[in-house]
Parts: sequence; structure tokens; C-alpha cells
Amino acid sequence: MNKPLTLTSSTHAFAYATYGKQTALGILLALGVVASESLDKLVVLPALGIIMFGAGAVGLYSIGRAPRLANPEPAMRLEMFACIAMAAINTFFVTALFLLWPGATAATTKVYVAGVATGCLVRVWQLNRDRKRLRKALRMPLPADANTLADPTDKD
Repeated sequence: MNKPLTLTSSTHAFAYATYGKQTALGILLALGVVASESLDKLVVLPALGIIMFGAGAVGLYSIGRAPRLANPEPAMRLEMFACIAMAAINTFFVTALFLLWPGATAATTKVYVAGVATGCLVRVWQLNRDRKRLRKALRMPLPADANTLADPTDKD
């Protein structure tokens, strides 16, 4: 029996806020308005800012575009790549924090950044699962319409 396909939605306020935050922080880092002492010792901040901006902007675009598509799989793929980039950036950031300030120093920031990285990885898993379900559903034949199966000459 065919069941309706339910996708894990990304069109909620938290997704918009997370991608928006990443986009804004990327712009601020790229322009040199803000800095990160831990990241500044390991990478060139403007370059990281551009990557952060790109990941956030692609994420925002994809979650805004997916509900408007008959087949949201391409937008889901874009969001997945944005989440992978965000997870990598935030994992790099939390690793830099642990290397430069071991122990409980900057614990709040470490926990927050690790949480964002973990959330991104969970979202990648959800998107991958939903993309597989969607592709499987698209391969399934459509159920027959009872009206077209009825013989018009049949008289009970």
C-alpha cells in the first residue's frame, strides 16, 4: 500500500536563523568587522568568512526554494552541501578553540559551536534519508484512479 511521503522540513524559523547567522557572520569576518582570536591564528579570516557566507547563503536559498519545486531534490542536495560546509567550518572552529584554550576555558563557546556542528551533521543525515525516500517514491507507479477503471457500460 502506498503511504504519503513526509519529508523533514527545513522551512522553520530555526533553519532560517541558523543559515542567516552563518551568512551574516561570514560577511562580518570577510570585511574584518569582527575577528576570532582562535581562528585568526590558524586561517586567513577573510577567506573563511567568504566560505561561511557562501554556505549560509546557499542554505538560505535552498530552504526558500525547496517548497516551491515539484521535485525538491535539487534544493535538498544544495542544502546538504551547505550543511556539510557549515559542519566543517564549525568543527574546525571548535577544534581551534580546544587546541588554543584546553580545558574549561571558553567552554560556553565550545559547547555552542560544537552544537551547531552537530546540528549540521544531523541535518545532513536527515536530508540524505529524505532524498533517498523521495527518489524511491518518484520511481513508484502512481496508484490507479478508480474513476478511470470503471466500465461506463456496466449497469448494476
